[in-house]
Amino acid sequence: VQINGNDHYLHNVIIFDWVKKGVEVNGEANVLSGVHTWNGGGIGIEVNAGSTRIVGCYLDYNELLIKVADKLLVTDTFFLKTNTKIQTGGAMRETLFKHNVYSWSGEDSGLLSVEIVDVGDADYSGVQNVRFEDEIGEGVLSTARTDSIVYNTSDKEAFVQIDFAGKLVFDAIKSVQHSTVFLGECNSDQLSPLQPTLEKGPAVRFPTGDYGVDCKILITVTVSN
Repeated sequence: VQINGNDHYLHNVIIFDWVKKGVEVNGEANVLSGVHTWNGGGIGIEVNAGSTRIVGCYLDYNELLIKVADKLLVTDTFFLKTNTKIQTGGAMRETLFKHNVYSWSGEDSGLLSVEIVDVGDADYSGVQNVRFEDEIGEGVLSTARTDSIVYNTSDKEAFVQIDFAGKLVFDAIKSVQHSTVFLGECNSDQLSPLQPTLEKGPAVRFPTGDYGVDCKILITVTVSN
């Protein structure tokens, strides 16, 4: 199915096995709803135009290929042994992926929900208002993530680091929020504040040092692309 115009609605359609491509969206402001692409491992849906909405669809052993991500909505869609591949050259804005379910097993168990597949060094650090959130399944990536670690000052490490590799859609971290909770008998008066720095990976590092007091600190960090 090839959509070359604007304002079309493709609803309750099954694309059967072994076609090279299920649906190719070349026009803007189109809606795909209840579309089941079942084509033996090729491209299920390819998005080449802005303002595309993909709602409640089923990609069955075939990928969702995004070449244009401008006012793009993908929600409530089921991915069986497949994922989303992004090939926009780094240009993405006003895009939302939400409440999608990813299911794989066996040889596909190491698959991630999203892959950047541009040839060459595409720069995705400038994406604008792009969110991947509330996704379901193993290997799910998001554009915001919260992790925690407990640091024991008696370890006398030079730094403590929280690694977000394999958890975020993009490597560039734009926002960092953190909190500290002092556990046990120590308190904030005994220690200088921990200040985060961004590292490649991506990761967030907190320089520490020898405080001369034994204390455990719960550090919680929320980062976003």
